[in-house]
Amino acid sequence: MADDWNLSWQHRTLGIAELWRRQITGRGVTVALLDTGLARPDGLDRDSFQYFDARGTATAAHDPSGHGTCCASVIACTRGGALGIAPDVRIASFRVLETGNDAEEVEQALAHILRRRPDIDLLSCSFVIDDASPALKAAVRALGRQGRVVIGAAGDRLDLDSGFPELTPGAITVAAVDEQARPLPGAKTGAWIDLAAPGLDLPAVAPGVDHLVLFGESSAAAAVVTGVAALALSTRAPGPARRRLGSALEGLLKATAIAPPDADPDAVGAGVIDPARLIQAAAAIP
Repeated sequence: MADDWNLSWQHRTLGIAELWRRQITGRGVTVALLDTGLARPDGLDRDSFQYFDARGTATAAHDPSGHGTCCASVIACTRGGALGIAPDVRIASFRVLETGNDAEEVEQALAHILRRRPDIDLLSCSFVIDDASPALKAAVRALGRQGRVVIGAAGDRLDLDSGFPELTPGAITVAAVDEQARPLPGAKTGAWIDLAAPGLDLPAVAPGVDHLVLFGESSAAAAVVTGVAALALSTRAPGPARRRLGSALEGLLKATAIAPPDADPDAVGAGVIDPARLIQAAAAIP
């Protein structure tokens, strides 16, 4: 990557360019995007990306909502002005949302990934599910035991409880903050939130539009953390060392996060993610 990047505020806040200069770009890491699908706008039109339904059957690139494409943009876009955090990752998109039965589709996708996709290192899950089944929760735990990282969005409605990720051990749950590291007004809070990340007005690419859009809330923050986790995992070659780092990643993310002054832990968890501190701490994992 060249150094003439058109960076957004989240890159500057998190010091992402310094990691890119060290060739830490997510290369070699595969992210499963569980969402509304994935289109191919400029910046996400990559031959290395894959497109599936919830059962793992190959489909065309398609995202009628745009939510999944915006999440993918925050993670992996290569278009200047809307660069992803980890622009060299591979993405396997599983369309599980807005299909009529979100919980069942998510459960099927997780089961497929457990059985058939040992190459997937990291799962991006920028959604909440009201009633998460025991099988869904068991799949998240099983992925965690394998050193595969599941990242979820805290949600953005105070009045809505969720079985996933709120009540699902093993999912790293992310809240959103603004440029001053303040929680977004009206956002979901609770002791189950693990950490926070930038999540207000992040430039992104979307299906069917040539201009950039602004994407935000906890969905965007979870995508940021997915990208940062991919950067950390890319410092290890595929195999046992990467899986050991994946198993340690939740604890490392929390231990290296920075708590803003007077922060409410129920709003930001351990604090705002700090990629440089995370990668430095990850170096100590054998």
